[in-house]
Amino acid sequence: MAGRIAVLGAGGMGSAFAAHLARSGADVVLIGRGGAHVVALAEHPLRVDPPDGPSWSVEVPVARHAGDVPAGSVDVLLVLTKAYDLREAVASAAHVLAADGIAVPLQNGLGTDVPTADAFGDERVLVGTTTVGAAQQGPGRISVSAATAGASVTDIGNTGRGRGPLAPGRELAATLTAAGLPTRVSPRVDELIWASWRWPR
Repeated sequence: MAGRIAVLGAGGMGSAFAAHLARSGADVVLIGRGGAHVVALAEHPLRVDPPDGPSWSVEVPVARHAGDVPAGSVDVLLVLTKAYDLREAVASAAHVLAADGIAVPLQNGLGTDVPTADAFGDERVLVGTTTVGAAQQGPGRISVSAATAGASVTDIGNTGRGRGPLAPGRELAATLTAAGLPTRVSPRVDELIWASWRWPR
């Protein structure tokens, strides 16, 4: 297991990752930035609407703000904010990561390694890309794409300033895969990120 996982960013994507992890029994907390969605999740289960089949609900532990998470209490920080919020978001959450923890930005775009490494240090960052798709459908509710329902692929690895150790990355990949989000540690993650930017998957 990957230890305690925090998901930074409580939009559709962050909520989807947190929901799958919570449903699988992982130790996870979803970190928001206030707002009606986070308030709703503090009071009610998150409802997930797949493209086919019945909706499902799961209790997702939430922190309304990064400041509500104790310092050094997180082993893995999955970063799923909007790209334009990345620098401010990781700076606000820099205290949550354990000394030997890793931060993993999963935005499909170039350059996410730089602000993340500025906040956590190069040796505590891995970088990823994902085909998971999700959207918020109102407070406490998200929809997920067909690809997310067992057919998504998430790749993580070293690139640029993301020079963290791969062993915790493998543990994270196993945890996400067990949660229904197939993940692999890839030696070609830089090529995959470039491809996702040029030709969205």
